[in-house]
Amino acid sequence: SVEHGIINVVSIVNTALIKQTASPCTRVARAVPLPCVADHTGVTIVSPKGEDFTTEVSLLFEKMGGCVVADDDKQCALLQATTTLMGGFYEVQNTCSKWLVRQGVSSLAAQKFLAGMFSGVALDAKVAVAKNRTFTDLVEEQTPGGLNEGNVKLLKSRKVFKVFSECLDTAHRRLSGKSQGETKKTDK
Repeated sequence: SVEHGIINVVSIVNTALIKQTASPCTRVARAVPLPCVADHTGVTIVSPKGEDFTTEVSLLFEKMGGCVVADDDKQCALLQATTTLMGGFYEVQNTCSKWLVRQGVSSLAAQKFLAGMFSGVALDAKVAVAKNRTFTDLVEEQTPGGLNEGNVKLLKSRKVFKVFSECLDTAHRRLSGKSQGETKKTDK
């Protein structure tokens, strides 16, 4: 008889617990699809690497936008932590949209432009990575003395990217079961 398989999509429940709970079923894989996977535009994290069922699940998600197979739940949690910046990404777009509206641009035009512009920038990064380029390459190719380089310097001087790292650390602690969602106090 064919054994059933379980695809765990619960963000903070690890594969071992599902296997233990679902015994005697042993075909368990973890998947982290974001909402954009429904439109076949996002990449899904699948784990653990090296198991037949994980391979089957990864093939499913390859058809839905792409897949990265994590070695194990620990690596899955690291990759998954980055997905928690989705809301922050939308808030950057929202901040830009509100600024444009305050300057007299219609809300519809602002949102249409920003959604397309940020989508294009993300696609540019995807193409660059496929050509073995890095995000550092993309940052460094900004025009010296230009507006983009200036904004990167301003954001770095205000430690914005350090806050991004703190967000990732906080999310990773929670995904690893080391906290219940509280944020770690940092030096100011």
